[in-house]
Amino acid sequence: MAYLGSTTRRAGTPAGAGSGRATRAPRTSREAPYDGPAATATRATTERAPRAVGRSFDEEREWARLATFGGGIALGALLGAGIALLFAPAAGEDTREYLLDHARSAGGLVRDRVGGLRDDARYAARRGRRGLRRGLSRSSWALEDALDRTRRLIG
Repeated sequence: MAYLGSTTRRAGTPAGAGSGRATRAPRTSREAPYDGPAATATRATTERAPRAVGRSFDEEREWARLATFGGGIALGALLGAGIALLFAPAAGEDTREYLLDHARSAGGLVRDRVGGLRDDARYAARRGRRGLRRGLSRSSWALEDALDRTRRLIG
């Protein structure tokens, strides 16, 4: 049986006030302390289901505020593009040529660095293969020596 709280009413509070549960008339001394359906009910069945908080999906969105926000973004983009054109250091064709030259030189630097890394990787792989072959040869020699020693001991 779950504890449901006090079943008596506080002095001075009207019936139904305070806890949110409907209260009964004051008990007489002959009544059982817990009687009726509340005596067997659990806490989960006596509490109300939690109420959803927030806006309903049926409510209309405030489209005017959304339109104002979108208009502000568009106006900011247009002003930024206009200011960029006014303060551009060179004409459009000159700027494009400048950007292409720098992109080509950056591409050349990247190719050089990648080529160097590729060469380093090939060198390391070649050294690794040599070391592996050398290690396998040495281990096979050690195995042959061990077999020769055991043959000599056995007879």
